[in-house]
Amino acid sequence: MSCCVPCLGFVDSSERGIVQYFGRFSYVAPPGLACICWPFQSLIRISTKVNQIDCRTTTKTKDNVTVDITTAVQFAVDPSKVDDFYFKLSTPNRLIEAHVDN
Repeated sequence: MSCCVPCLGFVDSSERGIVQYFGRFSYVAPPGLACICWPFQSLIRISTKVNQIDCRTTTKTKDNVTVDITTAVQFAVDPSKVDDFYFKLSTPNRLIEAHVDN
């Protein structure tokens, strides 16, 4: 007799799902229904839509004038690398802002 509760999770067409078994990565769920066995498994949905970050930077020109620049950066998560995005990047917005500032 099993003590898990079979549940259905839904992954939208613009998302991918991370399925974890006891907190460890199991597989990437494609769009559609995902059968998980709660409480042993969990489903985390990651959006693959285009996101936009507005980065504000203060810099000096050659003639020593301070200029405030706002840069709009658009990015999307590659559906084949959703697991890398979720597990390897803790703060992707700050990482992108740091690249823009340099």
